[in-house]
Amino acid sequence: MLSDSQEELMAWVRGVSDAEVSFARPAPEPGDGASVSLYLIEMRGRSPLSPARVDRHQLELGYLVTASSSESSAANQLLVDLCFAAMEQPGMEVDLEPVDNRLWQALGVPPQPSFRVTMPLRRRRPAPDIRPVLKPLGIEHAAISTLTGYVLTPDQAAVPEARVELPDVGRAAMTNRVGAFRLDGVPQGKRPVRVVVKARGREVTRDIGAREARSPVVITINPTEAVNG
Repeated sequence: MLSDSQEELMAWVRGVSDAEVSFARPAPEPGDGASVSLYLIEMRGRSPLSPARVDRHQLELGYLVTASSSESSAANQLLVDLCFAAMEQPGMEVDLEPVDNRLWQALGVPPQPSFRVTMPLRRRRPAPDIRPVLKPLGIEHAAISTLTGYVLTPDQAAVPEARVELPDVGRAAMTNRVGAFRLDGVPQGKRPVRVVVKARGREVTRDIGAREARSPVVITINPTEAVNG
């Protein structure tokens, strides 16, 4: 959680000074007392702790650290002390590269002494809702059969190049010039087999029972285009 990251940062500052801590952008002018600004300027993806810990997301947060005081020397000393203290913090990395002037312009404040710290933020992924198995696993053996048939128009004309699909088992076939199709490897069980026929912008779904599937089935569809029988 972001609040956890902020509490960790505040504890780090409190270990150095009792200065006021703010997570807002740096102030353009120093106040009466000492203060520290920890402004979030960057978030990056970070790899998991290990391949075995895929149950957690991980980000890397980058903060711009500035210090201010009524006396510039006191502010500079506070910033140096914070930098050394950050180097001792586990998981916290210090970046001393100068900040681009365009960032100061975007923040609306004059350039000032600063450094950046990065730290990880982790969040546990929600566990999937897995229901317990209450009954022993049963395996039902089903015979494999072949489904054959024809795709015709309402006036009994053949529909060639129609696509005949069995979505439940991932099989499909195309009809030939007389509208015939053949699908091998069809499970033969008590449940009907769902057949989807697609032809020239139309789609028809039929549930074929085991008894009906023993002989060639006829599926009627009315394509949008005329079909020459």
